[in-house]
Amino acid sequence: MLWKRRYLLPMILSLLALSIQCMQSQIRTRVDLVVVPISVRDNNGNLLTELGKEDFAVFEDGKQQTISNFSIDTRPLSTVIVVDDAVRGLTLNRIVSNFPRLIAGFRTEDEIALSRYDHFVWQLSDFTNDPAQIHKSFVSIAKIADARPPDLESDPSLDTRPSWLRVLGNIFKSSSSGPSGRRTGIPTLDSSIGPGPQSRVLNQAVYEAAATLRNRPPDRHRAIFLISDGTVDEPRRTRLHTFEQIKDLLLQNQIQVFAIATDAPLLEGPFGILESYSSATGGDVYGGRSDADMKFAFERVTEVAKKQYVLGYVSNNVPGARPIFRKIDVKSGEPSQGRKVTHRQGYTQYPLP
Repeated sequence: MLWKRRYLLPMILSLLALSIQCMQSQIRTRVDLVVVPISVRDNNGNLLTELGKEDFAVFEDGKQQTISNFSIDTRPLSTVIVVDDAVRGLTLNRIVSNFPRLIAGFRTEDEIALSRYDHFVWQLSDFTNDPAQIHKSFVSIAKIADARPPDLESDPSLDTRPSWLRVLGNIFKSSSSGPSGRRTGIPTLDSSIGPGPQSRVLNQAVYEAAATLRNRPPDRHRAIFLISDGTVDEPRRTRLHTFEQIKDLLLQNQIQVFAIATDAPLLEGPFGILESYSSATGGDVYGGRSDADMKFAFERVTEVAKKQYVLGYVSNNVPGARPIFRKIDVKSGEPSQGRKVTHRQGYTQYPLP
């Protein structure tokens, strides 16, 4: 009996060690899998929804990766709709009148939370799949629109002046503050305008939406729908999170930002905060400066968020001793086809445990 114990015990320990090793290997594989949601449009802006794995090539820091997972994203949406209620009165009323179009794009398996912001962030509803509950929560924004005094300025979408004259007028009328606090005429991510009742805490609103979404189940597609003109007015001394910190939170939790730019500054272009968040996370920016533009944006954004490809790969870049930000680049088709591929910019690769 003693000899059986002598040989049986090492055998059990060996099997146990092998089992633990297999478990660790499985865990390591899941941790190292990089997941990239992707949208593809042709040169006319139409969504391409019938592509296959062979139509894509993914690169990380310039090195081509092997695509191990490929699927069409059919996961239900978890979305926080964030409304900037400090936009112009005409714009806010446009948002109110078209809001039902946005909600109509969601399905029963999707869930929505609603918040608004100006000088503070207000959560209006928790996650729900009941459209009636969202509409009920949206009433507070409609009341703000009703109480807003008439705009003193004309609707920019009706401005028929030549583009060069509108650009010059925008420079001298509404320049932004640069990182130093000096008036620069160029919108920047680091605004230093003094505090006041009309301050616009856009970054804080995105952070709170992301903090809410990161707790949603991992089998759901997480997105923020940000309806704003892109104005940022957050005093330095009260700023809680930097743009880089918020971007990292979004990327680590695979949260995409889709923005509807209501009255974006004429010079915003690639410098705008809306574009910065959307391009970093693989989302998109839609125009909403006219009623027709906003109708199109509200009807399209949910469709685009739901109709995405999902690529997965295990990085062939060796983790370093410190966290490294890995840049992702996904290509589809020949350059002559002019396809536009939208995806998140990258992710942070952490050292092995």
